[in-house]
Amino acid sequence: MCQVKSAEPARELAFSTIQRDRGLVRWRNCLEPAGDGAGLIASFQVIWLPRTARLAEDVLTRDPDMRRQAASQQGRTRLIDPEAPGPRRP
Repeated sequence: MCQVKSAEPARELAFSTIQRDRGLVRWRNCLEPAGDGAGLIASFQVIWLPRTARLAEDVLTRDPDMRRQAASQQGRTRLIDPEAPGPRRP
């Protein structure tokens, strides 16, 4: 389930994913003027993860903090530069 935190047409959408009445991750997407178009800035903040998710991530992932940071940066780069290397959606 999701809960919208803020919504401003053509400017911002922020929402949190919810599990058992508790916020898990807060997502924020903002459009900002950029030249003749607009730039998209996306961010997220992990508020809380269930114990099983933390355990699985720590056991299955080597250096989870570094991987989270790298994934976040790669995602942010793809949003700003669609030609940047990385997986593409069909």
